[in-house]
Amino acid sequence: MSRRSRRNRKKNVNRNRNQRSIANRIQQPLAKTETTTLRQFSGPIPPPETLKQYDEIKPGMAERVFELTEKQVDHRIQLEGKALEYKNNQVSRAQWLSFIIAGSVVISGVIVATAASEPQWGSLLSGSGLGSVLLSVMLRRKVEENNQE
Repeated sequence: MSRRSRRNRKKNVNRNRNQRSIANRIQQPLAKTETTTLRQFSGPIPPPETLKQYDEIKPGMAERVFELTEKQVDHRIQLEGKALEYKNNQVSRAQWLSFIIAGSVVISGVIVATAASEPQWGSLLSGSGLGSVLLSVMLRRKVEENNQE
């Protein structure tokens, strides 16, 4: 046998091996398929199927979920009430303090206007007190309008 024929024979043997290997690979599954399911819900109470599964795991668990949800809602309502009460107290306190300060400035302006030889300084002091009160009210309203949007 010549060298050339030996080489051709080796090539044919290698080709046959490769073809058998490829045939084996084709018969085997190429990829595995895996399915993942994601369930998502929003709100405090899960869907009925999930509650049923909870009850299958531990009887009475669905009822417990309802009880915990009710407690959480009651707690949230209580906290929101306290926050609103605190905000109202804070606003009321601020209004009283601004009334006292503005009243003091106006009274001081009137005293200066009547006691001084030049009344324009007293009227300037009274006007600045009233102007600052009006400015703060207007700015507060603008901030509240922006917060509501």
